[in-house]
Amino acid sequence: MQAVLLTLSAIRRNDLREGAANMNKFITMAFLLGAYVALPAFLILGWLRWVRQRQTGDTWISLTGFSLGTASALLAVGAIFTRVP
Repeated sequence: MQAVLLTLSAIRRNDLREGAANMNKFITMAFLLGAYVALPAFLILGWLRWVRQRQTGDTWISLTGFSLGTASALLAVGAIFTRVP
């Protein structure tokens, strides 16, 4: 009986490890999809919305924000895809 309980506890520990590994993979994939798909899409949609709804008046603040955000995104993409030998 004790051997059966030890075996069951070992199986549960192994299942927990596999569950944690699967959750780690899920979190990694969600982060990558968000970083590589959602952020560029929202940046492009934001620019399109800004161009369409631009009103006469001071739009320098929003223009500056989108410009800095775009520069930051381009710098991040350049840093990711550039390899130093």
